[in-house]
Amino acid sequence: MINTMKGLMRFIFICLLLVSFNVQAADWKNFKYTVYRVSDGDTITATDGNVRFNVRIAGMDAPEKAQQYGKVASMKMRELLDNKEIQIEPVASGRDMYGRVLAKVYVNGKEVALNLIEEGYATYYRPKCEDYPANDKNYDYDPRPYVEAEKKARANKLNFWSVKGPLPCEFRKSKK
Repeated sequence: MINTMKGLMRFIFICLLLVSFNVQAADWKNFKYTVYRVSDGDTITATDGNVRFNVRIAGMDAPEKAQQYGKVASMKMRELLDNKEIQIEPVASGRDMYGRVLAKVYVNGKEVALNLIEEGYATYYRPKCEDYPANDKNYDYDPRPYVEAEKKARANKLNFWSVKGPLPCEFRKSKK
């Protein structure tokens, strides 16, 4: 009964959060959240101090935990975000297919996804695992800054790009 009630309260909060994102999309910078936990290289749990909710960081795709640099990407995300105050800018409908809040995340005014891609800890997000611009209609935001950041990291063989291996989306496909 208690777990059901907690689940219901979490669901109601997320619905209210998404409504507030849609209603006040222009005012997203006024809302501050704290990172409660880093799940992996591209997913966090945030809180407003009362309720926790999962956030899938838009624009990036970090290596999976079982993949080369997966644990390193998670550690870098923890270093950047653990217990830090963040801002969340919702993308498109504000949710992904798993019900997580889908958003750009900022810490100290800097976009987290772009930072991790620039440093080679993540790739740009590829819908359906297809490269941009072939899939440009599948984006709800402008992917070009992320694509350019990845090109630079790849050219400099930074972190993830220093080893041969599949992209995170290819890795996930191979495990299905």
